[in-house]
Amino acid sequence: MVKWGGFYLTEHTKAIDGERTIERSKPIQKFQMDVNEIAETLNQATLKNKSVAI
Repeated sequence: MVKWGGFYLTEHTKAIDGERTIERSKPIQKFQMDVNEIAETLNQATLKNKSVAI
């Protein structure tokens, strides 16, 4: 980490922002659901007008 006079250097903050963007764009692995859980989740999402991630 590089500081000068208490401030982070621009190059360093740009690198950190780039890493955060890459990290946020990675898909999150979800656990596998059985057929009944899938049906119940889709049912609840439909009733409550919510979206689901597959």
